[in-house]
Amino acid sequence: MNRYIAPPRDRIFFDAEIKSALEEEFNRRNISSFYILSSATLAKPRGPSRQIQTWAKEKCAGLFDGLSEHTPLERVIEAARQIRATNAGAIVAIGGGSVIDGAKLVKAALSADLQTRDDFAKHAM
Repeated sequence: MNRYIAPPRDRIFFDAEIKSALEEEFNRRNISSFYILSSATLAKPRGPSRQIQTWAKEKCAGLFDGLSEHTPLERVIEAARQIRATNAGAIVAIGGGSVIDGAKLVKAALSADLQTRDDFAKHAM
């Protein structure tokens, strides 16, 4: 039997200034780099995703803004492929439900080395 066990979430930030929240969490977990998953809207030139990328400089290993509504599997696979090519120690998801759901699938793809649609199909219920 195959299974994916989601890691526990021990902290959720809300009503917090993002820069200080990320700095606190990365210091606490000893994370030196991260990758941003974002909606296209929030990744526009002056959007919050780009602001975080600019603030973080070399700590930000990249930004993927292709996660859209209904979380298309091809975009999840592409995001995971891009993250695999970096030294990112964390994923920061910025957006609504589709981005958050997409980030969960990306994490599963990275954890279970799922690289194709067929790989995901082998784990379908």
